[in-house]
Amino acid sequence: ATAEALRMVEADGVEVIRPDKTPFVEMLAPMYEMYRDEPAVYALIARIRAADPAAGDSR
Repeated sequence: ATAEALRMVEADGVEVIRPDKTPFVEMLAPMYEMYRDEPAVYALIARIRAADPAAGDSR
């Protein structure tokens, strides 16, 4: 759904900016490790990181 909506707005001439998330992900890596000993929190973080928002993935 999200990917389709993006294609539609781009087809209408809207410029969609996709930032490089790599610096942000790298900066947060130590924070993820802080929660490794908290299984519930770490599992949630893993689910969020595995989700694909471009595909409308809301696992």
